[in-house]
Amino acid sequence: LVLESGIRGMVVRTLWLYGYLPGTRPNLVTWPLAALHSGDALRIVDDQSGNPTFVVDLADALIELCRREAGGVYHMGGADFMSRHAMVEELGLFFGLDTGSVEPIKTTDAGQSASRPRRSGLKTERLAATLGRGPLTLAQGLTRMSEDEHFRRDFDYLFA
Repeated sequence: LVLESGIRGMVVRTLWLYGYLPGTRPNLVTWPLAALHSGDALRIVDDQSGNPTFVVDLADALIELCRREAGGVYHMGGADFMSRHAMVEELGLFFGLDTGSVEPIKTTDAGQSASRPRRSGLKTERLAATLGRGPLTLAQGLTRMSEDEHFRRDFDYLFA
């Protein structure tokens, strides 16, 4: 509707958002981190793939697109394409947590209330060409997230 309205506009499509802001609900990084730290069993689908997207990187991209008065459709997904299970394994590796309690499962066994696409990655070449930079990798996003004082305070057990 924005693009068909006749006014100059922009649509930014994104997926698999993660980050940390105190008081917000857990997301696909914060809830597995808490579970891994507690040693809780995790059943994570290994047949859904996408681009984990750090919310601060998305916000920075949106601000820069607006500054450049960009228009049209842009895709903003993280630089890495992986399964949800691989992402949780990477979280464990990054933060030095044991992932032995992580069980890979299929989407059909997950009992999700809404259907999920198996392959939902976004190509970000147009965004990168406009901004002169690509999106962050998962490791880069986790590094930036781990530098945040609120995250460090609320997930202090990761830094002990």
